[in-house]
Amino acid sequence: MSHTGGGDDDNMGMITDINVTPMVDIMLVLLIIFMVTASIIVSPSIKVELPRGGAAKAAASKEPDVVVVVSRTGALELRQKPLTPDQLLSALTAEHKARPNARLLILADRKAYHGNVVKVMDIAKSVGFQRLGVAIDPGQ
Repeated sequence: MSHTGGGDDDNMGMITDINVTPMVDIMLVLLIIFMVTASIIVSPSIKVELPRGGAAKAAASKEPDVVVVVSRTGALELRQKPLTPDQLLSALTAEHKARPNARLLILADRKAYHGNVVKVMDIAKSVGFQRLGVAIDPGQ
């Protein structure tokens, strides 16, 4: 019997293969997005500038440092004046207005609670200090 019209049954079969190329493209885009966001999440929000130990000379700064002392008991001092965290906030605000490019240097006791040092860093960053440093003993 002759077959008229329609098409050839051999060439008109259903497509049974799945095209995975679009799925691979989407997965690669998601991988790139996750890699970029992971590097942003992992990077620290507070940049800490640590002075070099040993015989290296400290970099000369046009503006003198603002020095905050954190004792092992958690007491805070600015210019040899004891302060509470709220008083430190207002004092650092005034310091930053007077010298916006100054570096804040934190002198923390070796046995000071880490949370107190971070609290000082948070206060400094909220005021607007962009350059933070932590003093170290070069003989250690």
